[in-house]
Amino acid sequence: MFFVLLFFVVVPGYLLHYYLAIDSRLIYFCGVVASLGIVAFTDARRFVPRSPYLYIGALMLGLTGSVLSEQISQFMLIVSMLCSLIIVSGFWPDLISPKGVTHINHVAVVILSLAVIGFVYHALGGPVTDTVHLYHESIARQSPLYMTTIGYVRGDFIRPASIFDEPGALSFYLVLVVCFNLALGVRKKISSLLMCTGLLTGSLAHFFLTLVYFLFTGSSLRNATKRLWILPLLFLGAVAIQSYFDVFSFYNDIYGKRLEIKDDGLSGDNRTEGTIAALNYLDRQVLLRGERERPYEDDRQIDLAANPLSPLFGYGIIIWLVYFGLEMWLLKYALMANRQVRFSALALFLILLQRPYIYNFYWTVPIVLVAYTIYKVNKNLSVCHSLRFCHGRSL
Repeated sequence: MFFVLLFFVVVPGYLLHYYLAIDSRLIYFCGVVASLGIVAFTDARRFVPRSPYLYIGALMLGLTGSVLSEQISQFMLIVSMLCSLIIVSGFWPDLISPKGVTHINHVAVVILSLAVIGFVYHALGGPVTDTVHLYHESIARQSPLYMTTIGYVRGDFIRPASIFDEPGALSFYLVLVVCFNLALGVRKKISSLLMCTGLLTGSLAHFFLTLVYFLFTGSSLRNATKRLWILPLLFLGAVAIQSYFDVFSFYNDIYGKRLEIKDDGLSGDNRTEGTIAALNYLDRQVLLRGERERPYEDDRQIDLAANPLSPLFGYGIIIWLVYFGLEMWLLKYALMANRQVRFSALALFLILLQRPYIYNFYWTVPIVLVAYTIYKVNKNLSVCHSLRFCHGRSL
């Protein structure tokens, strides 16, 4: 439970950082040190990698990046990732146990419930209960809090973010949990709940991934349709919801306007501009050293923080190669690995295209956990068979 609360709630939970008035970097540093200490105390062999060349190669890349950029940060990014890998490998046997999987999923349901409660609260006319300052004063962003969730108004509704800084981050978190579940072949019902309810975030990526999810898990959907007795209940529920909320208005406000096709593409596409801008501003200096200052265009600062070229623009090509290598590995697994892990590999590949957060300390450990699970399950499917036996009806 320590691992789940720390790296799935406390570290990425912006709302907690604000109300506890604690520097998130301090939380992460202390959490990593404590986790490494636990791993060393319980099983010191985890510190001796079975593939030392992977660690040596990664450290050499980080060192090369730091030499070229004349900044120690590039090397520390690689060290942070390797620490995450040690922590995940040390906690992994406990995390895939029935108790570990239950903790991860119950925490996800609680976090999603906070978003749903705040969404309903606003839809019923509830006002803003507080204003949350999410970042350091130099780049502060004020975000409204609706009882239990940070939310951003779109039409008559809000896009809830729960304890995270934006709705897309909540979607990112939910998809990571679903990828973990499906790679292990457990908690399919909760995974469907997380994907469907996550549509409240208004994330276009989540919308399309939900469609892909049901394409991959169509058998469970077909089995559900056999239970015809549930259809009257669904109909009554839809009527009740419609009496309080205009469902069609919700779709139009949250998704319809963002799916409109304009001359420059989808109106809700906020990634293409940043990718094109990153290409336009790439030069030898940026390739070698990176550029932390975002460029301005027409007196407007361009967001380069969430596209496949963000690590390249921010840290240079040496550090970007690690991200690129991970993406190519995931794509290979999505196309050629065992069917058990294909959706998880594909979904992780796609969300990292949109949010390349492998160097973002809020998300590094959860990302490494999912990637490590995909690797271990594909390598040894008997893990899944034993899990199904242990979890029994909880699947």
